[in-house]
Amino acid sequence: MELAELEALCQRERGTGITSLTHSHLSAWKESGSYSLQVLDGNAATWNLVFKRADYALQEIPALQGFPLNPGPPEYLVMAATGAVARYLPRVFLARETRAAEQFLYYVEDLSDRYRVAAAKDCVRCAEFLPELQAALAADFSGSEDPAFLHFDGDFWPRLRVYAEDSLRAFAPAYPGSGAAGLVELLPALDELRKRVLGSAQAPRADALSVPIHGDYNSSNIMVEKAGEGIKALDWEWCGFGLVHSDLASLLKGLDPKTESAALTAFAQRLPQMSFERHQELYLWCQIERGVMDASYLAKQALGSEHAASLELPSWVKSSHDLVVRYLGELSR
Repeated sequence: MELAELEALCQRERGTGITSLTHSHLSAWKESGSYSLQVLDGNAATWNLVFKRADYALQEIPALQGFPLNPGPPEYLVMAATGAVARYLPRVFLARETRAAEQFLYYVEDLSDRYRVAAAKDCVRCAEFLPELQAALAADFSGSEDPAFLHFDGDFWPRLRVYAEDSLRAFAPAYPGSGAAGLVELLPALDELRKRVLGSAQAPRADALSVPIHGDYNSSNIMVEKAGEGIKALDWEWCGFGLVHSDLASLLKGLDPKTESAALTAFAQRLPQMSFERHQELYLWCQIERGVMDASYLAKQALGSEHAASLELPSWVKSSHDLVVRYLGELSR
């Protein structure tokens, strides 16, 4: 954070300079990440905003070594959006790329006075809202050929499979109870399952089309209005193109089966052009793919990070393994 830059922002937005500044770190274990800023301006009024320094260098995120996608740049594009999707974002005061495709700075509106982080009880509502958000993304970015957007379609699974096998094989000997070895053994079966559900790259099923998605639509990235029905979405670093159910899988991962079923039903009712059975099949595949991605990404991060134990990364790998096994069982029936 550069104080001169923040001072200029305060002058522009508040018509006066900074009298004092306090901040708190919102990203527990790394210097980069988000900070809550409390600015006291020259009119003795408080201005609350959030500063985010997003750094995707390998020394910050070892898991990105060999990963088939490059998160980060999509958020920079979305934060500059002025079309349909802008209404679902916090107000963006400044977005700046400080290192090409690798480091970005953002100053955005602090929503916490009017919004709260979504909880499990909000997930049905967030699932109902999801097609609206994806439609806004499609209005702004459908057909975009900007290489900054991520692609969870096409050859993503074959590339993820290579990354997953390498990461999990390296991880398994150090953490024998993590389920990593078991996931490696499942990969050939998942190859065949994917062909059944989605078709081949040369002949994809017609209802397995790729659309613009948030990419990490989990509850910690969703803000719901405290006294209204509004919803805002944060952290767009994984935005790109994939199945509509990919975002639903992120939202519902790890929830109790009753809430999960209600949310899937609510989502499917908003998209009646597809049968519920097909919704369910695509959703289950997206949960499997997400589980493999999460497990292998966390395994790679654990191998390259000194924080693996304190962040309990091996236990998160095991949780992802267990979810893959569960959803594989459901989809194989």
